[in-house]
Amino acid sequence: MKKLILTFIICFVCGCASFREGNVGEIQHFPEAKKKHSIYINVSFFHTNETFFANLYREEYEKNMKSVNIDIEKKIRTRFEESNLFLITSNKINTEYLLDIKYETYYDMSMGMYLLNAITFDIFPWFGKSPVVINMNLTKKSTLKQTSLVVNDTLTTWFTLILLPVTPFKFPDVESEKMQNDLIDNLILQTYEKIQSDFD
Repeated sequence: MKKLILTFIICFVCGCASFREGNVGEIQHFPEAKKKHSIYINVSFFHTNETFFANLYREEYEKNMKSVNIDIEKKIRTRFEESNLFLITSNKINTEYLLDIKYETYYDMSMGMYLLNAITFDIFPWFGKSPVVINMNLTKKSTLKQTSLVVNDTLTTWFTLILLPVTPFKFPDVESEKMQNDLIDNLILQTYEKIQSDFD
């Protein structure tokens, strides 16, 4: 909670805003499932953070990412269940479909721009890009037929005093959460459509 409050204060003092690339949109509602097929979900993660700060505090960063992974996996499972499109199973034996999800995040920023930003007391802007890529591999157990798909989007966060008026409407944590939810929901819908088509 303290970290969240600190982030909130820093963002509003410095001025920052996040903007999505817009590769996926919000799904207002899911279709009504004609038949709920059973599915087993396995989630794995790959994170790359090429910033000076992540490398300086690598041990703390790795520990934090373990906690983040647990939260993301929990969210994926919860949103799959709440979509009401599948029967989520707890083991690979009694299921019709196996779903392997690889959740990848990247973060990169320019150290030069960061230093200019610091020297000019937050007037010169700097930014960091945060692409998220979710790879899915779906297997039908009875036939071992497989299919795959990818959903992705990118969040770019700008830091500069000029963005202070925009910050309340494009707050980084809020935009990141929205993007994550939309990516997972698009994955859910496309998984359902793949099963309905029986992989063509």
